[in-house]
Amino acid sequence: MKRIMIICMLVTSINAWETTTHRAIDKTAISNAHNLTSFLTTSGLKNYTFNRNSIGFEGYGMTYIEYVIDGEGDSGISQWNQTFSNRSGSTARSKELIEAGTILEDALWQDEDTIAFGGDGRFNNHFYEAQNNGHKLTYGYGFHVNAVDWATDLHVPTANPNLYNYPRAMRYFCLGFTESDPKERRKYQAKMLVSVGHLMHMVNDMNVPAHVRDDAHPLTDPLEVWMRGGWDGDKTDMGFHVMGSQIKGNISGKVNTTYKRSTVADFMTSEASYTSRNFLSASTLNLNSSYKPNTSTISYSQWYQLGGGVSKRYMRNADKTKIALELKSHICDNLITLGVPRGRGLCGNSVIKGDYSVLKESGQVLIKRAISNATGFVNYFFRGQIEAKITRTTIAIKNISDTSLVGADTTIMRSTSSSGGAYIVMYENDDGTRHPLYFTYDRSKGNSDIADNLTQPNNPTNILYPSIDLNPENTLSAHIILDYATDQIVRNKKIIIIYSGKIGEEEGASICTADSPSGMTATRI
Repeated sequence: MKRIMIICMLVTSINAWETTTHRAIDKTAISNAHNLTSFLTTSGLKNYTFNRNSIGFEGYGMTYIEYVIDGEGDSGISQWNQTFSNRSGSTARSKELIEAGTILEDALWQDEDTIAFGGDGRFNNHFYEAQNNGHKLTYGYGFHVNAVDWATDLHVPTANPNLYNYPRAMRYFCLGFTESDPKERRKYQAKMLVSVGHLMHMVNDMNVPAHVRDDAHPLTDPLEVWMRGGWDGDKTDMGFHVMGSQIKGNISGKVNTTYKRSTVADFMTSEASYTSRNFLSASTLNLNSSYKPNTSTISYSQWYQLGGGVSKRYMRNADKTKIALELKSHICDNLITLGVPRGRGLCGNSVIKGDYSVLKESGQVLIKRAISNATGFVNYFFRGQIEAKITRTTIAIKNISDTSLVGADTTIMRSTSSSGGAYIVMYENDDGTRHPLYFTYDRSKGNSDIADNLTQPNNPTNILYPSIDLNPENTLSAHIILDYATDQIVRNKKIIIIYSGKIGEEEGASICTADSPSGMTATRI
């Protein structure tokens, strides 16, 4: 096992939910995300084993990667090997790659060589101040952008680009099914799944009060400590976290698994606004702060006498969840969050140690919302679903997206004129290589659903340019001519149709496979 020197230096931020809590949230979410289950099953990726070395995790500090793989360190960093069914971390299945992305979103940059409390990294881009125009972290080490831009903007102005944001994830999705070489396809499929984990991490962070209230916390945050199971992570009755391969802790009440949002940004900003306006974080307790909850809905409990001239009362938000404790004594008279057995001086050590009720109640609400939001996001990511039927004379594509899981408007596959959307038709050889399936449009029969004027007459193409938006449960069709030679080549081969373009308001991708044109029965992916 490698030995790595840990150099401590002052920074302003580190993780949001500890990695072990991120894993617990996302393990629960992906098990509830039915669109993911459908995609993995019908794509053949459900039980496929990826080789970690062939994936090429890019954009991280190598020190961080080696540190993670060696399994050293505390908290979430040592979770890496537990993520994979192969404990060496050399191979991974699809859902394990999503968990890997969740862990690696807190990575250092490649030119940083410190681990514990030092270096700049991805984590400094995890802040979104919902009550201040979505402002980024306003102070601290390194270059920062706000969390929503970090997750969604392809052109973030930073020396360290985000290789796992939403636009790139969708590009990996398309390349993962259109590249000719099967090894290249697997590489991009893996990067797409890792990107889903990165994005889930960002969505999770919008339910952390410190991350939506401009509250940097280099020495961790009391709510995060509670949720990971205490300072040593060994309290199975506390919080919500992964220990070994098991989720520990209890979240009471039903989790909503059908959160419906219209964009990736909406999954983040909606929760950021809710969290910021209803919860406090350790360093933003002053109600006169510009970052404050809805003060008109704040209520207080009666005073509780603790003896020795000390009393306490709880602050509650609109739904009566405890969000802070007020201590009144000659030692201290202030509002503080609970559950910090260190670092709060006399108040923390002698008065409130062991009183975790604020953290427990806040966590119960926020973790449930984080799971619901993450589940909704994964369903959204895989929202586009199609099936197809092809013969030597026709291609018919139906939108079979499940609108019970995502909003109907978010599953509309847009036309070429409105979004540049297109359907790509390919076939797969026995050796796994994929190639364009060329056909010509039969203009004598008309193609009202297809903008066939975008191709030259009698010029073979493998792209359908839709002239209509394809709504759920609707079908578009095209009259084609598949010549005899092509028909013989693709006979008994798997046909793949990939949509790339806007699905709803932003970029998406969808894919289906079918039998050869001689008698095709479609299977959706």
